Amino acid sequence: MRLLDKILIYSLLIFQGQLYAQSLNKLNFEDPVTHIMNAEDYKVLLVGETHGVDINSQLQFNFLSSLHRKYKVNKLILELPVSYTIPLNKYLHDGDSSILEVILFDPEGSSVSTREYFEFFKKLYQYNKKTNKNKIEILCIDIEQKPAMTCLNVLNALKPYISQAEELTYLKQELLEALSIDKEEQYEVYAKTLFNHFKLNDLFFDKEFARRDFEYIGNALYNFDQTFLKQRDELLFNNFHHWLSSRPNEAKFFGQLGAVHTIKDNSSISKMTQNLRKSKIHNKKVKVCTIMLLYHNCSKIGYEGKYSMGLVEPEIFEFLVDENNEDLSITSYLKQDKSLRKLKKKFDYLVLIKNRGPMHSL
Repeated sequence: MRLLDKILIYSLLIFQGQLYAQSLNKLNFEDPVTHIMNAEDYKVLLVGETHGVDINSQLQFNFLSSLHRKYKVNKLILELPVSYTIPLNKYLHDGDSSILEVILFDPEGSSVSTREYFEFFKKLYQYNKKTNKNKIEILCIDIEQKPAMTCLNVLNALKPYISQAEELTYLKQELLEALSIDKEEQYEVYAKTLFNHFKLNDLFFDKEFARRDFEYIGNALYNFDQTFLKQRDELLFNNFHHWLSSRPNEAKFFGQLGAVHTIKDNSSISKMTQNLRKSKIHNKKVKVCTIMLLYHNCSKIGYEGKYSMGLVEPEIFEFLVDENNEDLSITSYLKQDKSLRKLKKKFDYLVLIKNRGPMHSL
């Protein structure tokens, strides 16, 4: 199966009041940014995915590396708990795979706890290692879903500054066990005590780790109640906005998130991208490009059988994936269909993925 035969990209363009779905025929898989017009003008580029399809992590790496080479985009936004920012950047610096084993392990299984994402991070480490300047930095924006994992991440960041090494080693083992046996509260209390001590300790901070970042990440220890969970969407935006505002004015960001978080208009239950587009950073409005992945005859981890999925009107989706229309050439039907006007409000580009399988659990 040739990969390039299975992925196509669309640009939704308004020209003289008419909306056209412009088929670019086959996606340049190794360099997908070639299809994005004026990509250098965007502060943020977002890809919306359905979690768990095997091709997602490959596309994620190719978009990021292409943007990095061409436009110096070096901030990678991940839909992972904020506290993961600490160990994942340490991994990018050291290449210690044991960090990934802890971060990605999930006894309940997930689209992150997969061989594909393990390989994604390994590939990203190798890529970053060869980069002398403008190295990639990982910035996570999601809620803290496992108190023990959050404690472990914060404690690992504090480890070089704690004299009671034996006690920390013991606690670390206890925390790892807590991930699967759900006895987390006692470790949360201890980690909070350490965090409060070190955020007041100037010796902890050096040029590699900013006080503001540490305080922002460490404060995740205080947000595990139901109110926090209900406010997830608002917190995704707040976390994203923090990273935008705390990085240099010229910094550019790329993220591949769940599809609902990347829709531009108010049709989505998630308002994150809408809020980003309304916000200002360094007195400039945030310019966002959104690329939506559509899937046909695909499988995803944790889901039996094949499915087709796309956040567009059903009749439009059915036309796009018509097996008899292999090159998806432009027809008068597409040019005249008024419902297509709605798509431009939702996304800037569509990528159609066909006949792919699920990710594989670790």
